[in-house]
Amino acid sequence: MGFFDSIEDFESKNHKSWTNIFDAAKLTIDNLDKICEQFGRTKLFSSDVDLVIFGSIARGECTTGSDVDWTLLVDGQANPEHRSTAHLIEERIIQSRLAQPGAT
Repeated sequence: MGFFDSIEDFESKNHKSWTNIFDAAKLTIDNLDKICEQFGRTKLFSSDVDLVIFGSIARGECTTGSDVDWTLLVDGQANPEHRSTAHLIEERIIQSRLAQPGAT
């Protein structure tokens, strides 16, 4: 039984409804779809880096005010190409019309 199945089962047994949980999950999927549209399945980065998305998207609890928290994980020494990759990621997130991460 999956997480959402458990919630649905609990709702049913207790005659309750937690629509916000399901709304957040749906919005998370929508946001992930937008990110995937921007990055696709093509190889945009060198083999020594990975884009890591965390925060509300990773937790599956996006709201309309959620931003995209991300980092560029570098396996090894950083080089100038990695800065260009980070700028590309930033541009693609802006193009997806999702909120940029906050300064803190």
